[in-house]
Amino acid sequence: MRKYLYSIFLYLFIISNSIAQHTISGRITDILTHTAIPLVNIYIPDLKRGAASDENGRFKIEHLPDGKYLMILKHIGYASIVEKIAIIRDTIMEFQLVPTVTEYDDIIVTGTSAATERKENPIPVVAISKENLNQTISTNIIDATAKIPGVSQITTGTGISKPVIRGLSGNRIIVLQNNIRQEGQTWGEEHGIEADEYAIDHVEIIKGPGSILYGSDAMGGVINLQPSYIPEIGKIKSELFTTFQTNNSLYGYSLVNSGNLNGFHWLIRGGQKMSGNYSNSYDGTVFNSGFNEKNFNGTIGLIKKWGFANLHTSSFNQIIGLPSGERNASGQFLREVVLNDSIISKNPVTEKEINSSYLFDPKQKIEHYRAQGEVSHLLGKFRFNFDIVAEINKRMEFETYIPQYSINPFNPLNAPDSAAIILNKLNFYLQEKIFIPEIYEIEPTLGFNFDYHKNSIGGREFIIPSFQEKGVGIFSFFKKSIMNFHFSGGIRWDIFSIQTDGINLDSTGHIVSQNDLLNSEYKFYPFLSRYSNGSYTFGVSYKINKNHVIKLNMARGFRSPNISELSANGHHHGTDRYETGDTLLKSETNLQYDAGYVLNSEHFTFEISAFRNFVKNYIFSHKLTSRQGGDSVLIDDEGGEILNVFNYVQNNALLFGGEISMDLHPHPYDWLHFENNFSLVMGELSDLSGVTQYLPFIPEPRYISELHAFFKNIRNRFINCFIKVEWEIHLPQKRFYSLYNTETFTSGYNLWNTGTGFDFTTKKGLRICQFTFSVNNLLDVSYQNHLNRLKYIGYNPATGRIGLYNMGRNFSVKLIFPFEWNVKRN
Repeated sequence: MRKYLYSIFLYLFIISNSIAQHTISGRITDILTHTAIPLVNIYIPDLKRGAASDENGRFKIEHLPDGKYLMILKHIGYASIVEKIAIIRDTIMEFQLVPTVTEYDDIIVTGTSAATERKENPIPVVAISKENLNQTISTNIIDATAKIPGVSQITTGTGISKPVIRGLSGNRIIVLQNNIRQEGQTWGEEHGIEADEYAIDHVEIIKGPGSILYGSDAMGGVINLQPSYIPEIGKIKSELFTTFQTNNSLYGYSLVNSGNLNGFHWLIRGGQKMSGNYSNSYDGTVFNSGFNEKNFNGTIGLIKKWGFANLHTSSFNQIIGLPSGERNASGQFLREVVLNDSIISKNPVTEKEINSSYLFDPKQKIEHYRAQGEVSHLLGKFRFNFDIVAEINKRMEFETYIPQYSINPFNPLNAPDSAAIILNKLNFYLQEKIFIPEIYEIEPTLGFNFDYHKNSIGGREFIIPSFQEKGVGIFSFFKKSIMNFHFSGGIRWDIFSIQTDGINLDSTGHIVSQNDLLNSEYKFYPFLSRYSNGSYTFGVSYKINKNHVIKLNMARGFRSPNISELSANGHHHGTDRYETGDTLLKSETNLQYDAGYVLNSEHFTFEISAFRNFVKNYIFSHKLTSRQGGDSVLIDDEGGEILNVFNYVQNNALLFGGEISMDLHPHPYDWLHFENNFSLVMGELSDLSGVTQYLPFIPEPRYISELHAFFKNIRNRFINCFIKVEWEIHLPQKRFYSLYNTETFTSGYNLWNTGTGFDFTTKKGLRICQFTFSVNNLLDVSYQNHLNRLKYIGYNPATGRIGLYNMGRNFSVKLIFPFEWNVKRN
């Protein structure tokens, strides 16, 4: 046996070292002036290899294996070039870039087996560049993507955002980091995404089922958070990012160092984001709406002729205040205070407290640690990608409490202070992809994945039980081009199980030992559920000519019920309600049809897309009613708080709508752009009528118009200058889930935003800093977004208004200082 193993390893070693290695080199110039363009980024995503042009516009990428790949050339102020290259020998190429601010021909890697041009991909995908992220005022990465057509966010204050894609949210959306899914406590409506906003280089979003490559829970869409490109060989780079916002006194910074020495590369980043309470003209300063976040990210890796290997690590630590919205008769915010260790009193918040950056109870504390190993290995014309991920997620929810309630000797996870809910989750994920050489010009990919999750609970209150989840999936994907037609498709099968532990509580609400169940009652009954299902996708894009593309796609996805939907039974402080689950819930499945048309000419860009998405067994929560006709309520045993009761139900649902985008940049005023987009999604329960016919958490129709001026050069040392004015029109949401006042009507509103910025350089053209100044809600409009969860929290007796309003006028400044060194190559 040992002899055979040695033979296999010897064969693999010979194959790996016999891979042909080639070089691509060339020069990049401006098509109008024919002058060299320095600092153009040239990158081959599938190989994670790239370069930057020097001051003479020349570049070189070495150690490239045989194969067909996409290469992208990008530079601010120029249209990107996407080039399909067949590497079989050393190649010299010349490129000419066209000045523009329109970016469309981007490469995307989400929802497809290998890097693909976005315009040729039939799956509806949108990409958000680093430049667009830097020009946006945001408090987290989901907030930064929320103006993309078809994308919205469910918010709980300014620190918590959950993505909404075409009306679907929660566990129907998967978030990827480094192309592999990230898992936290995603079942909670007020559980945000554990990601460092400042570490994201660009974002790709699938608007529809993405289950083929990513498995269960991707039936609504995928958000892929992409890190910065690996520096070219011989470069060491550093960057200091700083930002400040006036409304909530948010201050953030991030310092990163990266480099590439003969294929050994690294990245290390640390940063912090601190926010005080936000304000608006109706509520004033909203008490306990701040947050504090600390992040660390690191990567080390090798790029060699056999492929590449990377190790990614990250640490995310956040504390978030949860506004209660309670006020006295004069409109002052109230907070709970323990008196004499026996009574909880609600006292008016002092001016010192409301202006403080201290986070009071209730609040959340989240820790998320992640390690990912990534290997891409070339064996002849085959390419093998292997990923393994381990994550630890710790979440604590705090509330004001009477100390004797914290004693729980049988709870090994009991926390100090006022932790009411403790959730500890361990995630393990493994994935293998095999990229097979072309067969009759078909590019096939095979793969499988395995995931395991274990969640344990602690604290004084329990909303879900401890549980374990296991899943395995196999999939195949293909791409093929025939003349101007580009086909893609795939199939997948998944098997998934979830098993929970039983929990008994004594008369004081404490967990009792399983050996001492006398005089106790079940809080959670143990159960085991198994699910299996298939997914598929098939689409085609037709390139009528170089300016016109038509797209059609059909995709089926699924997801199994999450732990909260199956077994919730308790007071959820993050949502301020009592939630109950149902172990008999079935898996959701959906079938979505997409159609799109793209026009991309020199002075006009137009894109329209429409979708129809039928969801079978759609799961949602609604407020229960009592036998007397009013709200069903419970009284919290500890605090005496009156809680509305919500439970999870399911029904068939239909979602439909679309997006329209337009960008006009008239000649000879190519520096001026008039950009417009409109998003519409409607959701209905198929088998119900009357007041219950609309789905919850459906965003209102939205129109955004922006006038954007871009100047490549104003003076010798001021480049990439822009100024923009934006108008947001949010129409009233009249189609809401009104059963038992689960949701209410939301008025429409208009917002004006503006911004400007530039790069300041040395006399030789090297960038010293990037400056951006922006204003959101310029006219300080008071409004409530329909997906703002604080819309239903608290009543102001002084004004008669219900709920808390969104942020008022907010000024923002961003400064980015880059540093770069050339290292002599061996």
